Formats: sequence, C-alpha cells, structure tokens
Amino acid sequence: MSTHIARPLSGESVRPDAVHDDYPALPYAWYAVVVLLIVYSIAFVDRIILSLMVKPIRAELLLSDTGISMLQGFAFTIFYSVFGILLGRHADRANRKVMIIAGVVVWCVATAACGLAENFWQLFIARIFVGAGEACLSPAAYSMICDNFRRQHRSRAISAYSTGVFLGTGCALIFGGMLVASISKAGVVDLPLLGQMTAWRASLIVIGLMGLVAVLLLGSLREPSRKEVTKAGATFADSLAFFKSRGVALGTIFFLNALIALMNYSIFAWLPTYFMRVFNWSTAAIAITYGIVLLTVGCAGILGGGWLADRLVAGGRRDAMMFVQRCSISLLVIVSGWLGFVDSPTVAIVFLAMTSFLTGVSTGLTPAALNAITPNQFRGQVMSVYLFCAALLGLGLGPTAVALFTDYVFHNDNAVGMSLGIVLVIASLLAAISAFAGARAYREAVDMADTGRGRGAAAEPAANAMLSSTALQDA
Repeated sequence: MSTHIARPLSGESVRPDAVHDDYPALPYAWYAVVVLLIVYSIAFVDRIILSLMVKPIRAELLLSDTGISMLQGFAFTIFYSVFGILLGRHADRANRKVMIIAGVVVWCVATAACGLAENFWQLFIARIFVGAGEACLSPAAYSMICDNFRRQHRSRAISAYSTGVFLGTGCALIFGGMLVASISKAGVVDLPLLGQMTAWRASLIVIGLMGLVAVLLLGSLREPSRKEVTKAGATFADSLAFFKSRGVALGTIFFLNALIALMNYSIFAWLPTYFMRVFNWSTAAIAITYGIVLLTVGCAGILGGGWLADRLVAGGRRDAMMFVQRCSISLLVIVSGWLGFVDSPTVAIVFLAMTSFLTGVSTGLTPAALNAITPNQFRGQVMSVYLFCAALLGLGLGPTAVALFTDYVFHNDNAVGMSLGIVLVIASLLAAISAFAGARAYREAVDMADTGRGRGAAAEPAANAMLSSTALQDA
C-alpha cells in the first residue's frame, strides 16, 4: 500500500457539526433500504422490459435490430445522463424523498405511454422520459442510505440496495415474461378506457401503471439529516476542486464500471433474443431462466463481493473494495465471452451464471468505493457522474454495439450470440486494464479522505470525542 498521505481539499476538514448521533434505529434504516430497493427494482423492470418485446415491436413498427437497440439504449440515456448530472447536485441540497417520488411518477407514466406509441419516434420520446424520471432515483437514494447508516454498516446497506440492478431485471424477466406470454395467448387485449390493442402495448401500459404503487411506499420514509459534511454550503467551485483532487481515482472507477454496465446492459438487451433465435427457446422460457440466474447467482455476486470487501477492510486492507473488483474483472476476461460461442444452451447458461456473478461483484462494490472517498456534500454529484458514465457508455453503447456487429459485420440475425460474446470480451479486457492502472490512485484517494476526517477509521472515535468536546466549549 502506498505510504503517501495526500492533503485534503482546501476547506475540507472535520467540523463539529459533521459529528452526528442522530442516526435512525437499525430496523428503520433497513426498512428504508428495502423500500428504496423495491423502487430501484421497479425502475429496472421499466428500463429493460423492451428486451422481451423485440420480435412484436420489430414486426409492428418495421424496425431493424439497430433501431430496437436505439430504443433500448440511446433513447433512455439522453435525458438519464444529462438530467442525472443536474439532479445529482440537487440531491446534495434538496429534499431527496420528494425528488424520488417525482421521478417515479414521471418514469411510470412514460413507460405506460410507450404502449400507446404509434411509430418509432413516439416510442423514442416516451423512452426519453423513462430515462428522465429514473435519473432522480439513485443519486438521492445512495445519499439517503449513507445518512441512515453509520460507517460500519454502510457497505452492506449499499450492496443490498445495489441488488436492485439484478433483482429488478430478474423480476422483469420472470414476471414480465409470464405477463407477455399470458397476454400473447389472447392475441388482442381489451383494456378499460383504451380499447383493444396488441399484447406488447398492453404489457407496457400495465407494467407502467403498476409501478406507481412505489409512491405509497416512499411516503412512509423520512428525509434523513445530512451527516459527514466537511464543508457547509459547498459551491460549484468547491465541487470542481473536489473532482480535480480525486480525478484519477474517480475517473478510473467511472470508466471501468461503465464497461461493467456495458456488459450487463448488452446481456439484458440481447440474451433473450439470442436464445430465441439460436436455440428456439420461447420468450417465457428464457425470461424465467435468466431471471432466476440474476435473482440467485447475480445477487449472490453483489452481496458476496460486499461481504468479502468488509472482511478485508476488517483485516486492514483499506482499498479492499477496488481490490476485490480487480480480481472479479480479471476472471471476467476469461469466462464472459464464451456464452455467445457455444452450441449448447445449457453450457451457455453456465457461462451466463459465472458472468452474472462476477459482474455483480463490481455492481455492488462501486457505489461503496465511491462513497468511501467522497464527503457528504459531493455524494449526489459523484453518483450522478458515475450513473452518467454507466448510462452513456453502458446503456447507450452496449446494446447498439451488439446490434452493429450483427447487422454490419456478420449480416446475419442468428449471429447475435457471437456479437454479444465479442462485445463482452472487449469490454471486460478494457475494464481489467483500467482497474489495475488506477489501483494506486484509489489507495491515495482513500488516504486523502481519511486525512480529511481524522486520519482514518482507527482514529475516528478519538477525533469524534475531541470534536464533541470542542463543540461543547463553543456552546
């Protein structure tokens, strides 16, 4: 480990009002995580449900794979990325609970509107608003979780919330697949007030409106007080100075996890189509199978990575979150691409399970790694930039890269599996290079963060006692 201790930002020091003992009781804090996890899962259901409807949408709207990929990825990321940056700063200042509720209403209504689209551009615009609504969620949610948990419980809480990536996708695949299969048997569906419509349209409307139940759950939460604020009233200049001081460490994490997101979104978008085209599986069969993989093996990767990192931190390895990610990404380079090049669907699922576990490790550890080097007043902004990179590169490029290989390299719809495998190998290799290149910078960023709050976790109790004494004297 590097012995260099970097200086904290100018003006970044521990202040008496940064020391709080008003954390909520753990049962309520975990209840809040469960509510936010449910909301996050709903967001992913609405985000990836289009992957189960490629065939009917292509047929009705006369689209190519590239056109479908634009709806799955680029349309969603336009406002998700741009609004995310603005909303991240808003999350550092405003009421986060209200912000999330507003986002839920926007993205659920927009998902329902997708079912009413009559052409590509109407569906494209509706997907833009799905992204705009979902941009409100994670910057505010991660900030709320950090303010509900003391540091010794925080990594596990963040990892639990992060399971929403796979939990939501798994539920979308299982229950969405069942819903699509059930409605498809009826051919044309008659919805109240809307009349008759095709199955994929009815599915989007029902799924979108059902998501509004999340508003009732969010109403039961309290807006937590902000803790670990190293400088009150941080300005935009302070934000820029912070990003500059942690530039290499943050940039490395943003880039490598954008590549992990690219892998996840590529699989989310095209695995069902791959199994339907190449192995002649039904929509329901692959949706349920993949959903079970995500709910079991994928979530195990997220939670297992968090558990292992906590164990290493307890043993003195303060950069444990990034160390565990380096190990998991190295294994991804070896196993991920094979799922698109095998002849057996069973073998493909085995490689899918291994890939889902390993991408899950990074998916869970990234938010914790970022929060470990970020003071409270910048957390929403850091998470928004992270989500911006993940959306722009991951969701914006991933599904489209697979489609471009299929349409313009192989010129064969049945080559979608090989296209997916090539994209996974390239992304995992670049992520591994980035993870190892940024290892030292992350260790120095941990040193910098600990210097700014009293020279590390070991010194924290003494520092807190000193600050409390100072506060009493000032009073």
